[in-house]
Amino acid sequence: MVCQTCVICRHLSNPLHHIDMWNGKFFESVTLKTLGLRVQLGHMPGECCYNAQPVSCNEFTVIDAHGIHNVTVDFCGCEMAEIRYKQLLRVCILELFHLLSFKLKVSAYKFYHSLARQSDNTGTSPIKVQ
Repeated sequence: MVCQTCVICRHLSNPLHHIDMWNGKFFESVTLKTLGLRVQLGHMPGECCYNAQPVSCNEFTVIDAHGIHNVTVDFCGCEMAEIRYKQLLRVCILELFHLLSFKLKVSAYKFYHSLARQSDNTGTSPIKVQ
């Protein structure tokens, strides 16, 4: 068990991990976003951008092999920065979906809902649709 600052430092390269935090009575699931982790695109993990551009919406949803995650994302705004979609592609966010859709003809709908089930199979949390 480590402090909040150490959890964030240890997950700079793995911002989509699931974290269980002791609340004084039991362990509860929390997101790295609620702990304060910000994902900086366009730079190596742990490097700061001198001209970071936060995502304009309140949350950024990432779908990966382990479920659906809300993260706080900052795009690189440096002079030589790539355009935003290329920054996202460089961190391989859509790699699994690309492979499954190409080889197995999995639709985006089925992919999304299977990951929603993997995130929370109890059915107690509503599936985000937007």
